[in-house]
Amino acid sequence: TYRITLTPPVINAARVVTFLVAGADKATIVREVLRGPRDIHRLPAQVVAPADGALVWLLDAAAAAEL
Repeated sequence: TYRITLTPPVINAARVVTFLVAGADKATIVREVLRGPRDIHRLPAQVVAPADGALVWLLDAAAAAEL
């Protein structure tokens, strides 16, 4: 099996980074990632911050319920 690993510097060099999140079971984590204190060890999604690109969050209503 082959594996490709994308490190934070590679992800953050992208023109557009998109998170696609669905489901009520993700609502608390989405809120913590977007509004909580920065803790990249517990919430690695917080390290994603494109330097010269766009960060897009696509959430269904259930995943966005706590925002």
